[in-house]
Amino acid sequence: MNEKHDQQESHDPQISQEPHEPQESHAQLDQLDQHNQLRLAGKRKYNEVMDSSAGFLMGVTYRKMSTMFMQKLKPFKVTSEQWIVLYCISQRNGIIQKDIAERVGKDRPTVTRILDVLADKGLVSKKADEADRRSFLVYATAEGRQLIEQTIELEHLSIEEATAGISPEEYDLLVRLLRRIGDNIDGKF
Repeated sequence: MNEKHDQQESHDPQISQEPHEPQESHAQLDQLDQHNQLRLAGKRKYNEVMDSSAGFLMGVTYRKMSTMFMQKLKPFKVTSEQWIVLYCISQRNGIIQKDIAERVGKDRPTVTRILDVLADKGLVSKKADEADRRSFLVYATAEGRQLIEQTIELEHLSIEEATAGISPEEYDLLVRLLRRIGDNIDGKF
């Protein structure tokens, strides 16, 4: 009975006792290899472009610095976005929303949202502008000013950590160049 079973297996065309040949031909493998080489070359070119793009590098660096600063702010229950708006207000109490938006580089709806959160936390107050009833004057409350006083050193520490190994002259040059780039962009809008 085993012999009969063995004979059936050997005659079954779907059961082969010989090793399988690869499905891909050599031409297909060469084409796949060329495709992979082109993909890797494209990836290298993409990385070269990204690594030499000032805009991309500034964006990545901003996100890293913002995340680092936000970690330091966690105990104070404010984000880095909220902090910079509050800082701006504390430096110029009675500032209008439009000026806050321009100073911190955010659009007005974003600033409105941040101001609402800060007001809910008791860190800022708004008062109608008597000269222009469409505008609100924004003030830092005592709690808001106290929060800035408690956290300003954390901002300095974040900058210090991020710029370790950079000389004061290099840092000044970096700031000047970033301002110039910002001014160039402002001229385009």
